[in-house]
Amino acid sequence: VLNHTKTGPGAQMLRSNLLQPPCSRQTIEMRLDCVQELTEKPDVFFAMQGVLGRFIDVNRLLSPYVQISKQESIRSSESKINYVIQLKHVLELVPPLRSCMEECHAPLTKAYYQGLTDSRFEAILENISKVVHDDTRYSKGTLNTRTQKCFAVKPGINGMLDVARRTYTEIVDDISSTILAYSEETQLPMRSAFSSNKDFHIQLQLAPGTTEVPPLPPQFIKVTKSKNRMLFTTQQLIHYNNRAK
Repeated sequence: VLNHTKTGPGAQMLRSNLLQPPCSRQTIEMRLDCVQELTEKPDVFFAMQGVLGRFIDVNRLLSPYVQISKQESIRSSESKINYVIQLKHVLELVPPLRSCMEECHAPLTKAYYQGLTDSRFEAILENISKVVHDDTRYSKGTLNTRTQKCFAVKPGINGMLDVARRTYTEIVDDISSTILAYSEETQLPMRSAFSSNKDFHIQLQLAPGTTEVPPLPPQFIKVTKSKNRMLFTTQQLIHYNNRAK
């Protein structure tokens, strides 16, 4: 009922203030001044609300940067790439958030505005942009995240990485072509799908109200039904997935 915050740290701060309300009159009055200004300037309020809604949990994002991995692995390397993409996403939101606060005059809001003018934000983003594509964006979804991590680093930074990406692209194209061939062969509306536990697989949309699983050729294995969809794969797709890893 009370939680209308737009960020994870905002929700944490709300909880903290409900359990331990501030006792300082100065703190309370500074916050009330911010609230009054935002209510009098709805355009600023909604602009800030829109920008803040795009932020991810900054507290959770910063923790990996102050911790050193005890042992490097493929998984830890993938996580680091993901953290860099998330950090780039947050740093790109600093200018629009700062722009929203330009017309604010409440002391607390002005203090936040001054903090956002720190030149180190831009310097960090410039360093990231030397290695990471400018059009790399933080995105949700297993396949989108995997694709972003694969193609985030600019070409020419690492020759082996460039070769691996070309190979991955060819494998994904082969998967799409294979599933299209299956669909044409069986005359069924099959399409490519991806999940973290099944990797690339085949999805078949069923008609609404279908209760029985229609028979499939024996080459389709690991058949499961999820709501009005059938999910399955083939030995060929399993081979492609193993190569893509």
